[in-house]
Amino acid sequence: MITTIRKSSILHDAIRTIAHSLSIDGDLILDMRIRWNSSYNMLCRLLLFQSVLDELYVQVDSLSGLTKRQQAKLMGVHLSNNDWSLLQSLRYVLERFSDATELVSGKNYPTLSIAYAVKLSLHHFLNDLTSDNNVRIMKQMLQVEFDQYMTLPLDAVEANIINAAALLDPSTHDILKREDRKVAEKFLVLEAKRRLKDNPIEYKSMPMTTVAGDTEELERNDSLAITK
Repeated sequence: MITTIRKSSILHDAIRTIAHSLSIDGDLILDMRIRWNSSYNMLCRLLLFQSVLDELYVQVDSLSGLTKRQQAKLMGVHLSNNDWSLLQSLRYVLERFSDATELVSGKNYPTLSIAYAVKLSLHHFLNDLTSDNNVRIMKQMLQVEFDQYMTLPLDAVEANIINAAALLDPSTHDILKREDRKVAEKFLVLEAKRRLKDNPIEYKSMPMTTVAGDTEELERNDSLAITK
């Protein structure tokens, strides 16, 4: 529908005129596959223009210069009440992902640890049962994709780094799941030992109390993780 309207100057001008009369700003927009949240933004704008589009279909027969073929094409993409309801449900589901991408795209705070919280939040959201059948089906479909692309093995390097970052960040430390906490603690111990082994001169130049204290703490955490 959006493509059809934007390709026709007559339809595009009509949309702008109707929107202005209804005090609705902006324009219909298309999504871009290479831009995050563009589908969500397109949906939001389309839903904002619902009353505008309803009025467009009322006026379509009287629009000067619009060919029969263009009219038929526009009528072929007319959205029913059920279609609008589906779009509302889809916007609701995608809104959580839009918020998530904005969080992990921040520049003024550490985003690696936030990624753990975001992934955990999305997992709970997708598994949260709802009475809305449309939303439930959409969540189930997204859950399959989410598990495929976002669920990393516990021994994956990426998972280790994210878990470690979440463990060391006070804002995410308390939400770590027990198994993720164990993985993070073990990873930090092994990483500390590796760096001590690979760069002994560098670490020997540091105050011995700092190195010994940090290593002792890490080893104690490792012991706790193993015995839990």
